[in-house]
Amino acid sequence: MDSSELLKLRKQLTLINETVSNEIYNLGDSLFEQIVIKLNDALDADYTFIGELNDDKTEFTTISLSNKDGLMDNFSYEVKDTPCEFVVGQTPCSYSKDITLLFPKDQLLVDMGIEAYIGISLYDSKSKPTGILVCMFKEAISDIKTYEGILLIFASRAGAELEHMKLYASLDDHKKELETKVLERTKELNQINKELEVSNQEIGL
Repeated sequence: MDSSELLKLRKQLTLINETVSNEIYNLGDSLFEQIVIKLNDALDADYTFIGELNDDKTEFTTISLSNKDGLMDNFSYEVKDTPCEFVVGQTPCSYSKDITLLFPKDQLLVDMGIEAYIGISLYDSKSKPTGILVCMFKEAISDIKTYEGILLIFASRAGAELEHMKLYASLDDHKKELETKVLERTKELNQINKELEVSNQEIGL
């Protein structure tokens, strides 16, 4: 084993140890960002992202996206004719090489020069697919099962956090809706009170 392989192995072991110790899970809103940054570095990937699926499972929007230089801007991406189509709701979908030959209609993969791909589906507590965790490489990879195992460690946590995030957003929307209704009702009652005061004054009460 040469020095570069040893360094990569050490990064992977450090990542797994952090996962077991739960240190990476106490990051609050930055959890997704830290997951993609740490995975991208430990696996020496060129791109790593977590994506959230839309309701009809035809498109996803990245929540966090990282390359070797750090975090990147998020984007939306159609699932059809991409390897992601074979990830959603299924077992790990991995390609050690020739990914652009297998998915020639995925222009983004072609433009990014991607050679290898590993994708893991994310699920909620009801086993419903909600997103994906993906690592992409510009060079072919050999030990793909080890990489899959490391991604799987984070997939369950990312899926649970995604569900929590969506639930929190739903509760926040419901709270705002209730606040709006209360405000509207208060205005109605104030108007009724004003009309009653005017009526009382007219009849001399």
